[in-house]
Amino acid sequence: MKLSVVFAAVICVFVTNSVSAQSLTERSKAASAEGFVRAFLGYCGQEAGRGNKIVSLAKALGLGPLPDEMAALCAPPNPDVRVECFFENEGDGAPYFLGVTFQVIEGQEMTTCTVANPYIETEKVVAALSIFANLNEPDQQETQMGQRVRLWSTEEVAQSSFVVLNDSEPMGNGGATLSLVAPTKD
Repeated sequence: MKLSVVFAAVICVFVTNSVSAQSLTERSKAASAEGFVRAFLGYCGQEAGRGNKIVSLAKALGLGPLPDEMAALCAPPNPDVRVECFFENEGDGAPYFLGVTFQVIEGQEMTTCTVANPYIETEKVVAALSIFANLNEPDQQETQMGQRVRLWSTEEVAQSSFVVLNDSEPMGNGGATLSLVAPTKD
């Protein structure tokens, strides 16, 4: 699933709420990579594996939920996976999507926390990851069909955890989807 499809759907929601699609797109392109990574670390890094707590925090901090019909756009293909999706329109690193999924991977309950912006400059996100999370060279990296995936082991955060960055820079597109996958703790 392409984030641009999800983002386009969110733009439609905001257009009906009197926010121009152009200004939202421009703000997405101009979003602070440092703020985006701080949002990721604040939700996902500090609460690795605590999906229910992340969902509670998002609600308490006023992040808007995605409409049910759009939630499927930020969920994995497996319909049995529980997913909670939010949109942050204001603040440091905004706008961005926040998604939390709960699923079983190879027999282990795992929580994935994701922060995404389909227009942010990917290399600035990578630089901010290096500064704030000490994630330098990825442990694995591959590019297929224009999509690049980078993976860093984060055993020091939580056993069996890892950070994944997906982007479309090889096709000349910006955007970043940054996820932390960790064993479920709640």
